[in-house]
Amino acid sequence: MLTHYEPGARFTIYLWAEEDGTCEALEYLEMLHAGGKREQQDYQTLTRHRIKRMAASGAIYNEEQSKELEDGIYEFKAPGGARLLWFYDPKQKAAVICTHGFPKPPSNRGYRPEINKAKAIRQRHVENQS
Repeated sequence: MLTHYEPGARFTIYLWAEEDGTCEALEYLEMLHAGGKREQQDYQTLTRHRIKRMAASGAIYNEEQSKELEDGIYEFKAPGGARLLWFYDPKQKAAVICTHGFPKPPSNRGYRPEINKAKAIRQRHVENQS
């Protein structure tokens, strides 16, 4: 299930929502917005400088801002450590689906469960489209 988040000239950004309506990506963004100064700065970075920019202008090639982690799973990055995982919709080439957010893990091994979670969401999305 998708929640429409940010339309743009190049991409439309969606947030993945569960059948019960819960949306981890939106909950994470709201938590950042309600947090302290650092969290609010990460919120602004993710929503204005990553999501809106990608929707309007296209893919972000600066790996300090967004990069592929593995097998078509990407992350939007904020300087304070906030991360938002996403993938390109396999059927709609101009659509990006954000799965969930989390703080930067202390080691690269901490990314494994997050990547696996994003892959599982992508698989569910593909199955729902069939």
